[in-house]
Amino acid sequence: MRTESLSLFISVVEHGSFSAVAKILELPRANVSRRIAELEQELGVTLFNRTTRHLSLTPLGQLYYNDVTVAMNALTQAQSNLTQATQAPSGRVKWGLPPTADIRTTQLVADFQALYPDIDVEMFVTSDSYSNFFRLGLDVAIHAGELTPSDLVVHKIAESSNRIVASPEFIESHGRPLDLNSLQALPCVCIRWPQGVLEDVWVTQNGQVKVRPTLATNSLELLLKIVLQGRAIGFLPELLALPHIQQGELIDVLPAYVSTPMDAYLVYPKRDGLPLANQLFIDFLKTELPKQL
Repeated sequence: MRTESLSLFISVVEHGSFSAVAKILELPRANVSRRIAELEQELGVTLFNRTTRHLSLTPLGQLYYNDVTVAMNALTQAQSNLTQATQAPSGRVKWGLPPTADIRTTQLVADFQALYPDIDVEMFVTSDSYSNFFRLGLDVAIHAGELTPSDLVVHKIAESSNRIVASPEFIESHGRPLDLNSLQALPCVCIRWPQGVLEDVWVTQNGQVKVRPTLATNSLELLLKIVLQGRAIGFLPELLALPHIQQGELIDVLPAYVSTPMDAYLVYPKRDGLPLANQLFIDFLKTELPKQL
């Protein structure tokens, strides 16, 4: 079966008559009608109900049209991707990042653009990339935490526990806590989540404690800065804290007390029909992002 026949069938459906398609293609109407009849004979079904004034799909014709349009779109996209692959890939990708994104993400973009210099990347910081993915016009995003039903593809890239951390200056001024209960006497900074809940109960796998939040914020980025400044102890995700622990800027003050791990995901639309630039960036992140995190 030739793709030209399928394209002709789709055109007849979309324009509503043999005559309209014949005029567009500059063919005799009889030729269009004959080729559709040959397609019906090849398939062994009647695709159209024909009257002198009206042309409409049969139930089987509608079913065939639905499937053929999907197949033809996929073929068109495959041909486009192949054409682009023989040239330098180009385009723009919008990447949704959490407010706590750090220098590692910019390095990833630099590494990607070293491979594909004609692909532009917009880094869009937002705290609701998952729930508002399409409204924000994102092509791919990082999401951590709970997942709700969605049409997005979800790919796990890392998991992260929260750790109780403080700066060396804070420990020097206030002393190092020996257990969870010791935290009740120390200034702590807590996150207030978008739902309004203040996380002043720090739950770990070996116990929990209600702390006294002398500072609170709805931004993990600000929370990290407050802890780095030595103003309070914080309960921070490893993804944020570990680089600063490794550099000696933070201390894991109670390493035996960590939270249950939370998963982090790369989310993106289903790949059918995605531009080549998006596919290349998604594949790159799936490989390289876990190494960074």
